[in-house]
Amino acid sequence: MAVEMEKRVRELMESKEGKLVRDQAKAAGNGARAAMNEGGLSLAAMGKLVESWKRH
Repeated sequence: MAVEMEKRVRELMESKEGKLVRDQAKAAGNGARAAMNEGGLSLAAMGKLVESWKRH
């Protein structure tokens, strides 16, 4: 099992497909951070939700 895990980790670290996976994960992380920043979509959505609660 450890040998198989090592093989998969090496594939992610050394292959073109692994680079694509890493780049996609990085982009997803950047998008998540941007959504949580001031004026980001997640923060804005949370603000709208809170405002709707205040009105009811």
